[in-house]
Amino acid sequence: MFYHTHMLCLDGHVDSFAILDHLPIALAVVDARSRDVLMLNHKFVELSGYTEAQITNERDWFPLAYPNTRYRERIAQEWSRRANSAWNHQCNVEPLESVVTCADGRVCTIRAHLACHHGMNIITLVDITDQKQLQGQLQEQASTDSLTGLCNRRAFFAGMEQVLALSSRHLRPVSIMLADIDHFKDVNDTFGHQAGDAVLRHVAQLIRKTLRTSDMAARVGGEEFALLLPETGRAGAFRMADRLRLAIAENICIHGNQPLPITISFGLACLEAHHSGDAPSCDEFLRAADSALYASKRAGRNRVSHQDLRIP
Repeated sequence: MFYHTHMLCLDGHVDSFAILDHLPIALAVVDARSRDVLMLNHKFVELSGYTEAQITNERDWFPLAYPNTRYRERIAQEWSRRANSAWNHQCNVEPLESVVTCADGRVCTIRAHLACHHGMNIITLVDITDQKQLQGQLQEQASTDSLTGLCNRRAFFAGMEQVLALSSRHLRPVSIMLADIDHFKDVNDTFGHQAGDAVLRHVAQLIRKTLRTSDMAARVGGEEFALLLPETGRAGAFRMADRLRLAIAENICIHGNQPLPITISFGLACLEAHHSGDAPSCDEFLRAADSALYASKRAGRNRVSHQDLRIP
């Protein structure tokens, strides 16, 4: 390490490396041609845990910071591209974000900045782990229904558009369910809105237990849920819906020692694997499922109905 105790050299000039070592940001100075490490400052070692004894050349950094071979190759290739661009044009380049494994095993997200100066690459590392975690939390909150923990309507539509596009491109089946809790207004009117909230959470929990990891579920209205089933035709969707219908009927919600028996009605719209032409839009898919849902309600509730999709 370049731990200089004086800021001035014997000739009276400022010792640049000594200044850099005292900066409050992680910094490395690398020879642009040989890629030999000229210095790692104190903050760099503090952040990563790796010292100059371990990183004598820039290439030493990659197997240490990126133990996964595929990820390391991708990051190293992208970093080399940016370093060459910075060298050829003598300019700063767009920072690179990556997930780094530190010497003590910690994993953190780093934003690396690169600038060229008189044949040297000046590299600064900024730890943005907390920022990324907060960003992820905010994105999750923006796409999640706060009461049930399921997706909200906006996130469901975004996922549905992607699944329908893939289904149309590869001629794969896909199904959607709309589910509505029967006589939900009576629960709120009789037992209060807290009981109604308990019922919604109860139903959401049973949905999560029943669905596969590839499926998507959302609360899209007051007591209405939507479920997206990729790679699932009509027969599989019927089995899934009926299994969920029975689970909700048999598992009574308890709120404040008060049993709240409920049932739920389903409407299905399904696209089979052998369909041809363009897939229906999200609105068309939902309208078909909504029509089936109303058929279940008219037929006495607590049942599953299906509506065929007409594809041009």
